[in-house]
Amino acid sequence: MSAMDVGRDDESQAATLSTDADTSLVVDGHAAATSLIQLHPMVILNISEHYTRIRMNQEDPRQTPPVLGAIYGTQSDRKLELCTSVAWATQDDGSLDTMLQLQLDEAVKRNFDNYELLGWYSIGTAPTEAHVTMHKKVCELTDSPLLLLLDPKQDVAGEALPVALYETFMEVRQDEQQLKFLKATFTIVTDEAERIGVDHIAKSGMHAQANQSQVEMQLTGQYNAIKMLSQRIAVIRNFLCAVKAGEVAAPRHVLRDLASLCSQLPVGAQDTLQSTLMKEMVDTTLAASLTEVTKALNTVTEMAQHASACKPRTKAVTHQRLF
Repeated sequence: MSAMDVGRDDESQAATLSTDADTSLVVDGHAAATSLIQLHPMVILNISEHYTRIRMNQEDPRQTPPVLGAIYGTQSDRKLELCTSVAWATQDDGSLDTMLQLQLDEAVKRNFDNYELLGWYSIGTAPTEAHVTMHKKVCELTDSPLLLLLDPKQDVAGEALPVALYETFMEVRQDEQQLKFLKATFTIVTDEAERIGVDHIAKSGMHAQANQSQVEMQLTGQYNAIKMLSQRIAVIRNFLCAVKAGEVAAPRHVLRDLASLCSQLPVGAQDTLQSTLMKEMVDTTLAASLTEVTKALNTVTEMAQHASACKPRTKAVTHQRLF
């Protein structure tokens, strides 16, 4: 179940950050956008999983906690590449835990030294006043952050993704700066690992069934083939039993075909089979014995090292060579 499917059933969502959109918060005109933004599918998949997990674990479907998270990537001049996202740890009132976010930034930079905080994500159709309040807090962590909104209620039958990106825009009115959002354009970019992962998720999602594992799905074809072979062998066996009992007249050409089929089957000698099985068993036992011997040698080496460390050291006698 994807985030979009869950969103269709949630007709009365009461999340704080997904209230009625305020169109006055969005500045018209894409031409003013100055950044070249590239979005990786991993970001969308993470947000979808985050929203779906919260919706499925929520006891009251009419109340959904805010879906918030940080977006990390690389920045080079005007080019922004949104590579991954991480869910935020919020406080009881739904506000951002700044201390935990700083610790999260340090953890991300330790693993990806070239990543930096580029923005944050939430759900909704358009920015609201609640988004503005949260965006001001994010501005304290990074300059000019991006806002990515995922609309779980949007019909995905078309080609457009239910995703919108907004840049930070400061509008001056009556000598006061007001925070606005400028809708930005973006392109989807993928690497080889992401293409393989997205293709696997798409195929497994289409063919997956409830309470069915991947191993069971892979063995279904083999099971069906063996079942069909067993049924056909049973038909031939019943036919031969009926011929032997004199219940059915056996055509000569049918018996010749059956004899030819049986002669084509590979028949292994019993002695050869037993010899092969015995060789496999000896090899397995030898490998297990070598493993135990190696463990025993390691134990003896450790004991010798401990005994050498505990033994009192004696003063070494030095001999001077005379020339």
